[in-house]
Amino acid sequence: MRFDLIYRSVVASAAVLISGCTGDVDTDNPPLPSDSDAYIIDDTGPFDIPEDTDDLGPSDLDPLNYLYMYQEGSLTLSPGGGPYTTLAGFMTALELVDFQLPAETDDTDAPPDTDVPWSDLEESPVACTVTYAISGVAPDETSGAVLCDGCAWMMDVTFQVTAGDPEPCYDPDLPAHEEVLRFAWHPDSGHLKYDFQNTGVWFEWFPGSVGGDTVDFTWNARVGVSIEEDDR
Repeated sequence: MRFDLIYRSVVASAAVLISGCTGDVDTDNPPLPSDSDAYIIDDTGPFDIPEDTDDLGPSDLDPLNYLYMYQEGSLTLSPGGGPYTTLAGFMTALELVDFQLPAETDDTDAPPDTDVPWSDLEESPVACTVTYAISGVAPDETSGAVLCDGCAWMMDVTFQVTAGDPEPCYDPDLPAHEEVLRFAWHPDSGHLKYDFQNTGVWFEWFPGSVGGDTVDFTWNARVGVSIEEDDR
């Protein structure tokens, strides 16, 4: 898992902000008082601190709902054997409310497919399902792209929605239709890395595996959420 119970974008945004805090120190602060300065302190105490007698019961830290997110895909790079200049592939995204896919199945098709694991439930747990067609090209040398250290290749990847809709999905990092994101493959870590919002800060995004000129990737996470009945 990339992250569990926290969104990737929150962590990435914080890291980018911290890395960007390089401004000059403000030297116009007023001087501190000297030891010789006298202060008159009017102490009107003692003060009685009221006792909290409300019995609120035990703390309830369990979320109302759990959201299970599944994302997987495959990329084929060209020309065969490299150096690579283009890629093509697909990615699917599935989000389920209070339903975890059984470990023995990788069937993530959405209804009305009767082979899905939740076909016997009265209410579908599917929050959203999306399929993308993926295409990518190596960035132009004049694009100003920040290189990914240790990466074997880098591509500007276009996501085109071919089925479903990312709008109702809860993952804020899912690509919109025809959105272009920059990814690179880091062989030592076994991850597709993402140039977060084109800031030049690279994050491990998808664990993957290489077979010839193909990269297969997958990511799963569980997030605690509160979902109203009207939103289901």
